[in-house]
Amino acid sequence: MSFSAHLAAADLVLAAAFDETEFEAVKMHRAAGAARGSEPVPDPDVLPLPFMGTLDYEPSSTGLGTSNRTAPDDRAPRRVTTILATAFVSALAWMPKTGDRLRRVSDDTHYQIVTVDDDETGRVGFWLNRIGTA
Repeated sequence: MSFSAHLAAADLVLAAAFDETEFEAVKMHRAAGAARGSEPVPDPDVLPLPFMGTLDYEPSSTGLGTSNRTAPDDRAPRRVTTILATAFVSALAWMPKTGDRLRRVSDDTHYQIVTVDDDETGRVGFWLNRIGTA
């Protein structure tokens, strides 16, 4: 058995133990005839995809403001939170991609997928931006 196969088996065990957050992925697309810069809308031909995952927040990073105004608050560090959802996706009907949306079912919080980290073991990381609640 290869290292990747062992890692995939471990990911399956971890998913059963740690994936306690219920999500629903929504496939997004631009409507036919819509302008290139228009907001994407849910794809009516693809059903929302329920799955279990893990949601992690990393609130310790900071960023500096880039304004050239002279107010002290503009140069003060500000808190930046990184949001990562991980899930075992090998059994899903379709794979969420960058631009698709995730909805955390427990509180109806919506996220946009910024990028997907996939090491091809079956477990992926979705880097997210919070876009609000419905």
